[in-house]
Amino acid sequence: MGQDDARPGAHARSNRFGRGLDIYANPAAAALVDRVLANTLVGRDAMAIAECRMAMLKSIRNLDRPGIVSMAIAAVDSALSDLKARLLRVPLVKLLGAARESVPIYGSGGFTSYSVKQLQEQLAEWWNAEFRE
Repeated sequence: MGQDDARPGAHARSNRFGRGLDIYANPAAAALVDRVLANTLVGRDAMAIAECRMAMLKSIRNLDRPGIVSMAIAAVDSALSDLKARLLRVPLVKLLGAARESVPIYGSGGFTSYSVKQLQEQLAEWWNAEFRE
């Protein structure tokens, strides 16, 4: 993380970002990221994920770890891993290490309230964005 950008999962020098939070997270998790965890990570090396994780855990000591706090930390941790892989220009599976040669993909969504058109757009977005090599 650079001093210029307080967003977790951001790397100021490269203007690149990692993904972490999803649509299922409670808004309180995003608020915790913005108000507590981001400040904890400003100025830290985004490539030093374990160091960043320890700093986040220390920053939430009095907030209690289960639930929303764990969800927020997991989201930032995921974003940092994603960012590191992007900065190194390697697939995340290579960075973390594969346990299998291949796995089926899964995209959570497809809400029953979506129209057929919305479902098709959602699937196309996933396909075009991240689910291909």
